[in-house]
Amino acid sequence: MISLKQKLLHFVDPWVNVPVAGLDISDQTIKYLQFKNQAKLESANFGEIELPEGVISRGEILQEDVLIKTLKNWLNREGKSFRGSAFAVSLPEEKGFLRLIQIPKIKKGEVLNSIRWEIETNVPLPLDQLAYDYEMIETENQLDHLDVLIIAFPKTVIESYLKVLRGSGLNPITLEHEAQSIVRALFQGQEFRETKIILDLGRTRTRLIIISGGEIIFTTTIELGGVTLEENIGRELKVDRTKAVEFKKEVGLNKKSESGSVFAAITPVVSVLSDELKKAMEYYRTHGHGLHNSGPDIKELVLTGGDAVLSGLDTYLAAILKLPVSGAQQILAGRLWTDHRQIPTLPRNRLSSYTTSIGLAMKNWE
Repeated sequence: MISLKQKLLHFVDPWVNVPVAGLDISDQTIKYLQFKNQAKLESANFGEIELPEGVISRGEILQEDVLIKTLKNWLNREGKSFRGSAFAVSLPEEKGFLRLIQIPKIKKGEVLNSIRWEIETNVPLPLDQLAYDYEMIETENQLDHLDVLIIAFPKTVIESYLKVLRGSGLNPITLEHEAQSIVRALFQGQEFRETKIILDLGRTRTRLIIISGGEIIFTTTIELGGVTLEENIGRELKVDRTKAVEFKKEVGLNKKSESGSVFAAITPVVSVLSDELKKAMEYYRTHGHGLHNSGPDIKELVLTGGDAVLSGLDTYLAAILKLPVSGAQQILAGRLWTDHRQIPTLPRNRLSSYTTSIGLAMKNWE
């Protein structure tokens, strides 16, 4: 059995009690974060490492040697801050499979054979090329079935990430699906039954995650992000990337600013996002409803990711989807820093960018 919960897919030593830093690896950047005070959850070390173009594409490491050199250079600068630390590292959602399923109520020892069939049916790779695991999800009044969360990744992806991490001198103690880190950061320890959909809007891709009762039911990836917004602005307004980024941050979906030109450039991208949200919500209604005692309707949209703070995005999507919308910045601020006399090292206006890193850094408190 290959554990994704408390081991690193059987490639590393079992979990040990050491300081853990979160390392959120994406195509263009690596964000890192470590808490210095577990009681107050104050961030001690955080930051962002820019990656050269083409090192990682769609979650696949294409230039391992360049990534190793980049991480080594970072450790040479930041090494003292992370001395003795282990690293919890995100795996790319688009390279993995994560789904909550229901199976007939059987003995726990028989669950593995049952989920193998589900994996063979849903994952386009042979079992011997996969690292996979499952979690039993406890549900009240679960009389006739079992809820099981399946997670699977190609072994080649795992081996590539481990080669880079170890070659850089890092101590990787766990790898996990990005969606797991995001949900932990936003909702760990909270009890709720309603179903929510999370939109994680990053630089190059967007994740949609549906959760019910705090458990992940479904995830998917859309190949557009903040870069797409900038490209649209640049093309429509005939400005360079620097000016496009400025317009995106300062104007966003404000119809009245810049004669509505920025709004007009961004709207087609946001319309695609809203359409994909509708598809995911319909999928839940037809395929996910009932899993983990979930109700028939999604009750809330939660925005996270560095580009989810786009001005006006929350009100635009709320109007289109007829859903209340919450922002990760407010959720994380309330969860991590409830004492307003404490001034966190990580500014609140950047919390949404670090959701995955925060969830990874919280891994050893489960």
